[in-house]
Amino acid sequence: WMAVDNRSASGLGKALEDTVHHKLMSGGEVADIVAAVRWIKRQPWADPDRVGVWGWSGGGTFTVQLMSQSREFRAGIAVAGVYDFRYYDSVWAEHLLGLPKDNPDGYKAGAPATHAKNLHGRLFLVHGLADDNVHPQNAWRLTDELIAAKIPFDLMVYPRQGHGIRAPASYRHLMTAMLDFWERWLKGVNGER
Repeated sequence: WMAVDNRSASGLGKALEDTVHHKLMSGGEVADIVAAVRWIKRQPWADPDRVGVWGWSGGGTFTVQLMSQSREFRAGIAVAGVYDFRYYDSVWAEHLLGLPKDNPDGYKAGAPATHAKNLHGRLFLVHGLADDNVHPQNAWRLTDELIAAKIPFDLMVYPRQGHGIRAPASYRHLMTAMLDFWERWLKGVNGER
């Protein structure tokens, strides 16, 4: 596996940070990760037909963005992601995006639900129903869009679990479900190839 830091995660300075101001989790950040994946796919040790992406919280947001704005991933797992920043913590979202009325394009571009109709690959969407950081309303917004677009996906919810899905039984269940998903969609067992 490989972890890729995009320009806003680099901590290399304000110049890079300014490129994402009012463009949270869209544009250049998505392009950075897609460029890294395309490089990986060109390597002799990589199987370009079996590349997956996954993330938790902001990583879940990026997972859906990447699967909706590229065709590079066969499958992805998005856990506790923000799929519409209008449904997220307004102090945090407005600090980076401004007010929704002042930056509607930024909110639209940064919302994976906006691009859900373009999702490519199989998505496993996961959310804790007691998540008080990223409210489950985000997952419902995305599922509504996927259903409207007739895109099949897998969904797992964890009752009484918050953002971290920390109860030992729930966490073990999630890790097992994730491994099973990768087996089905990246190895071709019971999944399309």
